[in-house]
Amino acid sequence: ISGCAYYNTFFNAKKYFNEAEKERKKRLEQEEKRYKTQGKDQKRNPNRISSGEMKKYNESIKKASKVLELYPNSKYVDDALFLLGKCFFRKLEYQKAQRKFLELIQNFPESKFVLEARLWLAKTYIELKNYDIAEKTLQELINSNVKSKIIDEARFLLGGLFKHKNDYIRAISEYETAAKRAKD
Repeated sequence: ISGCAYYNTFFNAKKYFNEAEKERKKRLEQEEKRYKTQGKDQKRNPNRISSGEMKKYNESIKKASKVLELYPNSKYVDDALFLLGKCFFRKLEYQKAQRKFLELIQNFPESKFVLEARLWLAKTYIELKNYDIAEKTLQELINSNVKSKIIDEARFLLGGLFKHKNDYIRAISEYETAAKRAKD
């Protein structure tokens, strides 16, 4: 049954999500090129979503939800929850994303996705304007024993959060630390 859960549902959920992410990345690169050639009045909008992306995120949601519904005891439940959270985030459905990330963190504390889910949860809190909770979540990630990539992104997000709060000294500090540590 576990194999069926993967090949018939989760595999397709992941495939649709990856296709949507590729389409999103390509769109953002094209918008960035237009921005550079046309001037500053043509800013790119990373939160905008194309109809093609929307369709693929919706298909991914449909398939990942099927994993939860049909195979609630499979080893792919935490994978599906994480994927659902990311899909909802990309679709700007932040309350739903928050619920899925929290469900993963609370119900699967040993999952390999927990730390990354906490990073996505912090992003979600920022979008929901829950800045204090976002800051706390990011600080916890930075002070934990996680992969450098997660810490670097957490520092970058924290810099943006401090900038938003007009705490420019702390923003600069976080941005500088992230820039020194980041490989890309």
